[in-house]
Amino acid sequence: MCGIIGICNEENPSSKVNLALDLLQNRGKDGSKVVELPSCVLGHTLHSVVGHVQQPITKEGTLVANCEIYNWQELNEKYTLNASNDAELLLFFLDKFGFAKLHELDGVYAFAYVKNNFVYLTRDILGVKPLWYAYTTDNFAFASEKKVLEKLDYVDIQELNPRHSFIYNIEN
Repeated sequence: MCGIIGICNEENPSSKVNLALDLLQNRGKDGSKVVELPSCVLGHTLHSVVGHVQQPITKEGTLVANCEIYNWQELNEKYTLNASNDAELLLFFLDKFGFAKLHELDGVYAFAYVKNNFVYLTRDILGVKPLWYAYTTDNFAFASEKKVLEKLDYVDIQELNPRHSFIYNIEN
């Protein structure tokens, strides 16, 4: 299991993301990484099951994911995506198809995908991988664990329901 965190439109988001990664350290013993995007900072703690690809990963969009995509090699070959593991496949897949072919993924996942000033949060249909979020008219945050958002003083924290997506416009 990996840990993911993202904070948008906040003051000092990098320090908050680094604190969150400390709190999520139990979810990923293989390293952590932070990426700063305009108005949004993403972090990830890696628990490598398939290949050691550090996240967040950026191509056209940027991805942080807690995922186990069982058919990633089949999809990688089918669409010639040249991914090294399931998370990288997920990013390439989203960059190429958006959400139109998400139903082809066989596995469990919770992820945030950032592209064109939007953050897309998504969970698989079973909801095996957790994902929590909090937002106001001014800012937005998400994490793999509710306690992380609580520690960062967010209120009205909600769990993203399985089979659902949440879209946040960074520019609002």
